[in-house]
Amino acid sequence: MLESEDRDVAFRCTNCGQGYALVEGELKRLMVKSASPKLQERGEVQYYPFWVLKAEVTIQSRDASGRFFSSLLKGGGAGPAGGAIAFYIPGFDAPLEVLRQLSVEFTKEQPSYEVAEDVRKSIKGCVHSEEFARGFADFVFLAMEAEKPDTMKSIRYSIRFLDATVLAVPFVSVDGSKKDLLMGKQVKGW
Repeated sequence: MLESEDRDVAFRCTNCGQGYALVEGELKRLMVKSASPKLQERGEVQYYPFWVLKAEVTIQSRDASGRFFSSLLKGGGAGPAGGAIAFYIPGFDAPLEVLRQLSVEFTKEQPSYEVAEDVRKSIKGCVHSEEFARGFADFVFLAMEAEKPDTMKSIRYSIRFLDATVLAVPFVSVDGSKKDLLMGKQVKGW
C-alpha cells in the first residue's frame, strides 16, 4: 500500500518496502532507504527524505585562486579536476536557505550511515522531484564554489548524474530547530 500526502512524488510501499517515484504521471521503481540514527537525542524521531544523486563532476577551468571544491574530488592542479561525488538534496518542503544549508553541509560531509532494518516505513513529504534535485545540485555546486575564500571570475564545469536514490534521514526537534541524527547538524528556521 502506498501512503502519500497531496504533493508527494516519491513513495515506499508499507507492505513490501519497494520505492516508487512519480515521473510524468507514471510510477517508476526507485531505491528508497532509511538511515538508522547514529546519535541519540530526546524527542520523536522524524524521517525526512533526501535525494542522493551520485554524479561525476568535471571542472574544465576555474579562473580564481584555490580549488576548494576540487579538494572534495580527485584531481586538482592546473588541468581539469573531477571525480565522483554524492549530492544530498532535501526532497521535503522547507525555506530555500534551509534547503541550501542542508544540501551544502550533507554534500560536504558525505555522511556515513547504516540502513535501518524496518524497510516498511512510509516516506512522506517528498515533494521535490529528481529533476528538481538535479537542478538544485547544480546550485549546490556553485554555492560551494562561491563559499571559497577566493574570488571566482569564471568557471566551466559539467555534472553527469549516474544514479538517484531517496534516503530518509532521521531528525528530532530541539529548542525550536531540527537536528539530524547522523552528523548532529542543527538547523533553525524550519
